[in-house]
Amino acid sequence: MAENDAVAEPVEEQQIDRIDEVMQRPSLLDVVQERIVTVKGDAACKIPGVIPARIVMLCENREKVTGRDEAEAFWTEILTAAGSGDADARCAVLAYPEATVVAVEGTTSTVGEVAKELESAHERVAADKGQYTSIRVVSTTEDMAKFVLLGPGVYASFVNSPTAEAYEELEPERVLKATSAVNVAVLGLGMKLRGMSSGERELALKDISAVAPELPTLKQLMGLLKQPEGAPTLTEFLEVYDSPLDVDLDGENVWPMPSTLKF
Repeated sequence: MAENDAVAEPVEEQQIDRIDEVMQRPSLLDVVQERIVTVKGDAACKIPGVIPARIVMLCENREKVTGRDEAEAFWTEILTAAGSGDADARCAVLAYPEATVVAVEGTTSTVGEVAKELESAHERVAADKGQYTSIRVVSTTEDMAKFVLLGPGVYASFVNSPTAEAYEELEPERVLKATSAVNVAVLGLGMKLRGMSSGERELALKDISAVAPELPTLKQLMGLLKQPEGAPTLTEFLEVYDSPLDVDLDGENVWPMPSTLKF
């Protein structure tokens, strides 16, 4: 054998080295826990077991409104009831004369509780006295890198968009793009407000259209609300989001049913 020939390691030692290498790699659980973060102010801090989430909703007002106070009070009550243990929960409310756009950020649990609390409030009152006649879920997001809304707490603004005697439903082929535009506009507004001083924010919330001309018009929002094939209703969303898992086994999808094993 030549002097410079390497001596092969025994197979057992190679296997041990391989096991050590695998054991040093992060597991899937490690990766998931690394991604599970929430946000305190502008800085992300890792809190195992807490996943930040967001929901954006579009609601049709039961009555015309001329300001933000009523919507702000209603959503403060909803957020307080749903996110009592979530100090970072935040809610943005854009009240139009005949519709309201709402975005909520917090833990996944808080966002789920907000949806359920809103549904309960919708069911508790008489049919002709509820805050909204219909509620659509525009988007939901989980495991976000950071919050984009101003907060914590509730902030609201009135959008004085022109009204009409009647509204036509949006064409089906335009629904997806228009719904996405609502979501993008809300997030863009949140980031814009976060970059302002407290004095600038207060002035902006009093005349939000001046600082955010890209916000959707009332006509566009009502067109989405009138479209039956648009975003899912809150009830439809909860039927999926808040329903227990129904595991469908392959063995249950055959006929005749397989005979019971006998031992």
